[in-house]
Amino acid sequence: MAPASSSSAVPRLLRVLCLHGYGQCGDVLRARTGALRKGLKGVCEFTFVDAPHAATAAWLATPDAADGDATGPKLAWWNAASDDGEGVRPSQSKVYVGWDESLCLLERIVEAQGPFDGILAFSQGAAAGAILLAALNAKGARSALPAFAILVSGFLPRDEQVGTLLRNGPHVPVPTLHVCGDADALVPPGATEALSACFAAPLIFRHNGGHAVPGNAQFRSAARAFVEGPFAAANAGAAPARAPAAAPAAAPAQAGAAAERVQATTAAGGPNAASAVPAAANGDT
Repeated sequence: MAPASSSSAVPRLLRVLCLHGYGQCGDVLRARTGALRKGLKGVCEFTFVDAPHAATAAWLATPDAADGDATGPKLAWWNAASDDGEGVRPSQSKVYVGWDESLCLLERIVEAQGPFDGILAFSQGAAAGAILLAALNAKGARSALPAFAILVSGFLPRDEQVGTLLRNGPHVPVPTLHVCGDADALVPPGATEALSACFAAPLIFRHNGGHAVPGNAQFRSAARAFVEGPFAAANAGAAPARAPAAAPAAAPAQAGAAAERVQATTAAGGPNAASAVPAAANGDT
């Protein structure tokens, strides 16, 4: 029997590491990304992991705890220090308690379960994913860097020691899609744009929603288009193209580095097609 042609070969799916937000767990993020994962069916497979710490914020018990969920354990990549003040969210904290252990865990996961082709992360998980990428890049572990990252409602770390590689190191040479919502009161678009300035090849997808992973058709299409290049490269036997290494960056609030913003308006009467326009980086929140 003649061997099957390459055109009939089963494609290799992109392996994506998924990092949940504060007060969530891997299963919660899995449930909240159903529409997106459906849009990436046949292209990606997803590995959801849990943060190593219990989330300790008292406000998680309130009905408006947007990051948290009534089901599953409430976990954290770090907690706010007690001296930050009562009720301070981890995104606003200036001292990250437990981050060192989380970074070690993520590095072990990458080593033991990788390589991963991409990262999908939300809120605190998006900040954690960005720090992980900067740490891998600083170690010279280019082979461990994924081909892309989709960071939803991400922000720059306020803990100066934790965030130094992002703020003062070289631009991270991983193509990124940064997703922000105009109605996100927890992580405003400016915070997400500031994080994008730490990367060498950022795109920004802006939507009308709040603090959540969007599931509308425009975002699903944008995400699928974003991963098409790595998917084609993975199935052509070639290494996915990565952005070139960059010179050390100034602090993002002062860098003035331009990102491409994919601006999608999903309200009634909005445009049907997304458009890309230059976007200057904004300061941290």
